[in-house]
Amino acid sequence: MAEHAIDIITYQLEALGDGYERGFAALKSEFEGMSIEEFTASRPATRFILRWMRDLKLFDRRLSALFRRKKQPPVADGFTAAVAVCLEQFLSAHGLSGCVRSEETTIPKKGATRPDVSVRNRKDELIATIECKTNLGWARSTWKASHESRSSNLQILFPDCTAYLCVMTQRNWDSSELEQSEFYEREWFCLSNSDVLTLAPEIPDECILTPIEPMFVELLRKLNEK
Repeated sequence: MAEHAIDIITYQLEALGDGYERGFAALKSEFEGMSIEEFTASRPATRFILRWMRDLKLFDRRLSALFRRKKQPPVADGFTAAVAVCLEQFLSAHGLSGCVRSEETTIPKKGATRPDVSVRNRKDELIATIECKTNLGWARSTWKASHESRSSNLQILFPDCTAYLCVMTQRNWDSSELEQSEFYEREWFCLSNSDVLTLAPEIPDECILTPIEPMFVELLRKLNEK
């Protein structure tokens, strides 16, 4: 009986991996069929990321119910993966596969920073980093100084590198400082004004605060000019 049980779990995990591969390929195909104008207007990347996070949190809740887990696992790594995968498929759709990295050190040196997502051009030069946060409630008073410090340090080593900040939702923290910044909607993004668990599957326009598409388009431009 135990062997049969683990076989079921193993099969489901293998099927999950296959499903991810098919889903990512379908996402790339969707991006290939869009002009930049259509991509920016319809916001498919933002919707994909928010839907992924919604469904991931719903899955975690269902799993937790099976053994009465009271505290839900953090979804920060899932959010980083969603942003990285979506960006990789977008760039691949435009002939630029392999530019996206995740959790890779900026330089091959002990103690070097390890951005959530980084983008390198054909010469392997770092042109952008993306720090991915589900929200900033854990660092209400320090997030801005912390991000600006990381950005300044990156500029010393990589003058052409842009340090982006991508937050999943404005829920549970005061986002006014972010929204009032000159970097808002250019380098600092907050994707949704809602708790992702409350989102409808189609992700309504009114629940999207700062779409991520302008960031992706700018990264495509930077990669094509190098």
